Amino acid sequence: MTASSCGKLAEQSYRQKAELPRGVVEAIGVDIAEKGQAYQRGDVMQPGLPLYRFVSATRSGCRIRINYEQGGFAHRWGTFSLFHIAGAWRVTGTR
Repeated sequence: MTASSCGKLAEQSYRQKAELPRGVVEAIGVDIAEKGQAYQRGDVMQPGLPLYRFVSATRSGCRIRINYEQGGFAHRWGTFSLFHIAGAWRVTGTR
């Protein structure tokens, strides 16, 4: 997918991490559980569980926003923002 072609794509919603375009999960750079799967919900560390869990995602052209839950000491919700640049997905921000 090139920047010019992804810019022409209509908005799309993703309900599962497995539906995300190729390369998006790898670009995030953190282990993220699928929606509904176990993750590190509290501050008691459980070996092998990711700290993040997928909630939903929306792509609009070359930009994708992934909503997630983050466990640990202070449970929170956040968003990874990625943009398709030079043939690859790159994280452009988090909140």
